[in-house]
Amino acid sequence: MGKRKTPYRNGKKYFVAFLTETSFRHYFDAAMAELFYTTIRCGLLHQTEADGTSRVKRGGLPLVAYTVDHKGIVVNTPRFHDLLEEVISDYAQQLRDPASGELRANFRRKMRFICRIEEEPPEQPLS
Repeated sequence: MGKRKTPYRNGKKYFVAFLTETSFRHYFDAAMAELFYTTIRCGLLHQTEADGTSRVKRGGLPLVAYTVDHKGIVVNTPRFHDLLEEVISDYAQQLRDPASGELRANFRRKMRFICRIEEEPPEQPLS
């Protein structure tokens, strides 16, 4: 998206976009992606546990599924991790393509922000 910093209170929007616009889209619809954000991401970050009926498990499960009550999700961590590595690898490959100008510029802008490198001023014509 090319943002230097995620706008305040927009994290959920970015998570949902990631889970519904990358290869994860085959497993997540918008509602399931929102549950992932609120019950898995926020639960782990703020409480160190999945929230509500959501669970993080291993084993012979699908990558992600609704719980019986549809108020939570169950995430298969090995399968989720494998797909995450694949998505990151695909992104890195896209960045290597010289034709991906906008994607590369967005990546550069974000990395410069993270590394606290000031944006380069536009070149001034020589007089």
